[in-house]
Amino acid sequence: MTYLLEFRQTQNFYLKRQQVSLEKLLQIASTEVSPFRVPLRQHLWNLQQHPELAATFRQVVMTNAPVRLKSKEAFKLQSMGLIKTQSDDWSPSCNLYRQYFSSQLGEI
Repeated sequence: MTYLLEFRQTQNFYLKRQQVSLEKLLQIASTEVSPFRVPLRQHLWNLQQHPELAATFRQVVMTNAPVRLKSKEAFKLQSMGLIKTQSDDWSPSCNLYRQYFSSQLGEI
């Protein structure tokens, strides 16, 4: 949840100070020029250190429907702020995660 708050603050700063439209910000959000690139890369690095967790998260971001996960993996990914629950199933915490990680974890 901390990262989502940080994203919101970064978004507000970027929109106000950089005079960039929301449309443009959404266009670049999941790219390497994104103002969100640092926290996204931190999450990516953490996932790369734990291939089984990366594979589980890849499963979540590569599908549009919520996914049933083992409780251990769900707990870890939720603790990182990467997923949210929908009943007993899980989906990415935000669409930005789906966009960024589906391309970054696509090779697993």
